[in-house]
Amino acid sequence: MKRLLFVTGLILALGCTPRHETALTETQKNQVLTEAQQATAAFIDHIEKNDVEGIKASFLNSDHVKLILNDQSFTYTELIKMADEFLPKLEGQEMKIKSESFQVLSPKHFIHFWNGYNAIHYKDGNNESYPDFFMTYVYQKDDDTWKIIHAHESWKANHPQDMENEMPPTESLNEE
Repeated sequence: MKRLLFVTGLILALGCTPRHETALTETQKNQVLTEAQQATAAFIDHIEKNDVEGIKASFLNSDHVKLILNDQSFTYTELIKMADEFLPKLEGQEMKIKSESFQVLSPKHFIHFWNGYNAIHYKDGNNESYPDFFMTYVYQKDDDTWKIIHAHESWKANHPQDMENEMPPTESLNEE
């Protein structure tokens, strides 16, 4: 009998739970899109100017946050540690957009897709360039501020003669 009541309650709870949010109006979508464009432009500006504190502040302070860089994954804590170690070595970065798009998910969430050119300029004079750099960022509105809650950055490998000392080697999943 208890099992029957549990199953009945579960079915009732699932049946009464909305499966999706109410669709946004065009006005709501446009508002989020305007804010999204401002938030992502500010983040790219932080990257280009190597504003370490601005970059770190762009992410939600939570270990639920993930950053994936090609074959590595970082929690928020690991991301901050990496930023504190790596970013002071940079003069800045140059980002040139080839294409970008936004997907508004809700009044508090959007996805930013970005493809373009990324050049990294080190203080020691070395440079790295990635002509086909891809970024996907998921933002969440937190206390009226847009914060990154998930990030995935990747790049196409350069030709072997161009890759010398630029990126660590990665193993192919197809290698036996």
